[in-house]
Amino acid sequence: MASVPEGFQLIEEGSARMTAPEANEVFYNPVQVYNRDLSIAVIQTFAERRLRETFVKDEIKRLRKDAPKDAATDKPWLTAHAEDNANKIDWPQRLREAPKESGLRILDALAASGLRSIRYAKEIVGIREIVVNDLSSSAVELAKTNVGYNGLPHDLVKVQQGDAMDVMYQARREGAEKFDVIDLDPYGTAAPFLDAAVQAVSNGGLLCVTCTDLRSLIGIEYGSTYGRYRGMPSRSSKYVHEMAVRLVLQAIDDSAARYRRGMEPLLSVVPAFYLRVFVRIWDRPQMAVDAPLRRAMVLQSGFCPSFWV
Repeated sequence: MASVPEGFQLIEEGSARMTAPEANEVFYNPVQVYNRDLSIAVIQTFAERRLRETFVKDEIKRLRKDAPKDAATDKPWLTAHAEDNANKIDWPQRLREAPKESGLRILDALAASGLRSIRYAKEIVGIREIVVNDLSSSAVELAKTNVGYNGLPHDLVKVQQGDAMDVMYQARREGAEKFDVIDLDPYGTAAPFLDAAVQAVSNGGLLCVTCTDLRSLIGIEYGSTYGRYRGMPSRSSKYVHEMAVRLVLQAIDDSAARYRRGMEPLLSVVPAFYLRVFVRIWDRPQMAVDAPLRRAMVLQSGFCPSFWV
């Protein structure tokens, strides 16, 4: 392990070690440790689930091919038997044995010091490549230093300087490779990045989205809420944090529907001054058609807790 350069401090988190300027030129907030811990757990579970889904699809094909001609091989029967076979497999172990080429390709779009990506690389099994991106040249240089400080190979963790939206829009081009996981952790709202993100993520891929503009989402500073999320917060209600989550999920779902894609929410939390949502994006036009059926108007009294849906 290399020594800490003069004028820098050492920060340890999870399995990662990060050097940061003592003047704290690149933002580091210990409150976000929970965010990164949770993200690691979710992405690890997603990697195992994705491997299982691939197995089930292949198993259905095998069962259909090998079944006797007079056997009842309708889709429910095939799916049930494929799932039974999948239940017999140790998926964490299977993931460890899987070839690297089948692993996840992750974009840390707003990486700053690179700490999140370093933890992903060191603590998540089943990663093929992590693209560590930031617009700031000082952040990119620090991320490169930290990747080297942790001894991570460059073919696993690729550090680059670029505009996050440009990077994601380039991934939607014909022939370009999309990302299996896109992590958006901006300082403020993630709304400007959603249109690019829902196009740059692969079919069934995972979006991990943080919004730190919670004062806007819960109605304390509501002037910009509608412009960002096409909805208004319920300031006088007792469910302000739930409504904040629903506003962000609606914004993601609306963005996906424009491109005949659908959103599947997995997990949403509001642990502190920010919220974090994990969703999957699917190439399912019917989900886009059904998007209005997942909407409702909430009428909230401004004088008491009463509301109507």
